[in-house]
Amino acid sequence: SFGWLADEIAPNLPKELDFIHEGHNAETAAEQMKMTGLNCIVFKILWDKTSTRVLTMEFEEGFKVSDTERLKQSGLDKAEITRLITAVFASQVFEFGHVHVDPHEGNLLIRSNKNGGKPQIVLLDHGLYRSLDPDFRRNYAKLWKSLMLADIQGIHQACVGLNIQDRKNDGDTHRLFAGVLTARPFDELVERSKRKSLRNAKQRSAAADDVVIRGYAQKYLTEIIKLLDRIPRPMLMLLKMNDCLRHIEHLLNSPPGSTLLTTGQYAARALYKDEWNMASSWWGRIRAWWSYVRVELRIRVHFSTLRLLQRL
Repeated sequence: SFGWLADEIAPNLPKELDFIHEGHNAETAAEQMKMTGLNCIVFKILWDKTSTRVLTMEFEEGFKVSDTERLKQSGLDKAEITRLITAVFASQVFEFGHVHVDPHEGNLLIRSNKNGGKPQIVLLDHGLYRSLDPDFRRNYAKLWKSLMLADIQGIHQACVGLNIQDRKNDGDTHRLFAGVLTARPFDELVERSKRKSLRNAKQRSAAADDVVIRGYAQKYLTEIIKLLDRIPRPMLMLLKMNDCLRHIEHLLNSPPGSTLLTTGQYAARALYKDEWNMASSWWGRIRAWWSYVRVELRIRVHFSTLRLLQRL
């Protein structure tokens, strides 16, 4: 039943070993980051010294997110670093559909920007990318926006659009997949849905979270394996990417839910742009704009409240 894993890995291995391919991915990523305005650096490729077997690039300073001593000395805000890293990958997923799917701690360097005080990341290792078609990207954005807003019906509809949930089946596949994607019990989404809130009423410690997540995985292990066998193939690499980002969030001891909110924010923004471009009238565009503004205001108020509570 794990044949899907080999099918996904096999075509990507030769690409990862071709440094010309990696160099082009790096250049594409650099152009994308310039368009977003995010504080992310992608090294310049020195093509006259590069071949399929040798990749030569400009040197960039930085330290790993796991280097706690350097991180402490830098004085950089951990929550701000988490939001920046999440924003970089969310922008690749929802805005461009060309995604670096291997953001483990060794592929991300941290440093202060030239003005100092603000975090800047250097993105390494561009060998493993996944391209997403527009329909998949749109439904995936709907799913993340619904996860952020705890919109249970929206989660179900997005999973139907992604062919994860059978339209005629009222089973719990969408609930299970939401848990796999966020590594959170679905009960938390239900609880937030009732309160119309972006955050959980009770925040557990990291250790308590680990216990809950392990128990959740063990309880539904068989169902999860079956689910992985049927989900769209691009989703496999995105799940890998999400796991890496969660690990970094854990290393940085970031506020709970910050990754979910930042990802949902970029998903909502991408959907707004699509709805604006697809609207057949100005009234349709105004409705799309107003729907997006309400979501954006909720997110900004939430982050502002978190920063205020941290200062207190």
